[in-house]
Amino acid sequence: MFDLSAVLGVTGPVFFIMLLGYAAVKYGWVPANSTQAFSAFAVKFALPALLFKSISEMKVSEFFDGRYLTGYAVGSLLAFGGLFAVCVFLRRKNLSHSAMFAMGGSFSNNLMIGYPIVIQLFGAAAMTPLALTLMVENFIMFPLALILADIGRGDRSNPIAVFVASVAQVFKNPIILGILFGVLCSYLGIELLPEMKKVVDMFAVTVSGVALFAIGGLLVGVNFMSVFRDISFVMLTKLIVHPLMVALAFWWLIGLTNESALIAIVLASMPMFGIYPVIAQRYDLGPTCAAALVPTTVLSFVTLNVVIGLVFSVSG
Repeated sequence: MFDLSAVLGVTGPVFFIMLLGYAAVKYGWVPANSTQAFSAFAVKFALPALLFKSISEMKVSEFFDGRYLTGYAVGSLLAFGGLFAVCVFLRRKNLSHSAMFAMGGSFSNNLMIGYPIVIQLFGAAAMTPLALTLMVENFIMFPLALILADIGRGDRSNPIAVFVASVAQVFKNPIILGILFGVLCSYLGIELLPEMKKVVDMFAVTVSGVALFAIGGLLVGVNFMSVFRDISFVMLTKLIVHPLMVALAFWWLIGLTNESALIAIVLASMPMFGIYPVIAQRYDLGPTCAAALVPTTVLSFVTLNVVIGLVFSVSG
């Protein structure tokens, strides 16, 4: 039976730490630019260490799940494609802006917000779906959005070159490197020296608090009312359409009672990733996408709790 107090016991501390990060920057308890350093530490050191540790300790056969990869990819592509079409044909946006809005509606913040929530809800079983989700986002969704956005800027002559450059950028991502090195060590049976294992462990345990605090601080000073009409489509897609499309894809593939399917739906319910405005800035949409990030993150406290309640109602 659905227990609201139990769900709030998981999501409440997550959003409280984000609120604390917001207040710390808002009232000058920490320097405003410090949150960028916290975010960089989480993304470039702590999270890669966590993923490496988790994946290297499991068998390769336990990591790859073709049905999961297909389900999450199909659901995310449906959400992306739907919003992209709305932006191009109904809102009359150019390809670059449409691609950036569609990315915001289909690319979750599964590192800084998703991880601490699913690990509390599902335990260690959530690590494999989380890693597979990150692979879908970084190897499919991210290059797709950048290719379309660059074509919209006039880079039409060689889309293959744009694709290669996007993929090359993905392989420079410390998160992806953490996953790939973890798979390699698992496959080859490589174990770290005890001293190095302690270093990885120390980085890994710092993830949740630092990442969530940084997200809260990054939300300070953003004005979203002036572009509400544009960002409302992104908010609706990210918080409702994306998890719904992922749920439909998994229902079609493996059924919604499968634990990995439930984890995927929860991950798809997260707000968009924290550096979304930074990427969009290249296409002159930085302030608008920052404005989308704020209310989506705030409203996700409500929608995420509803999704978690529904997920556990389905699972019995």
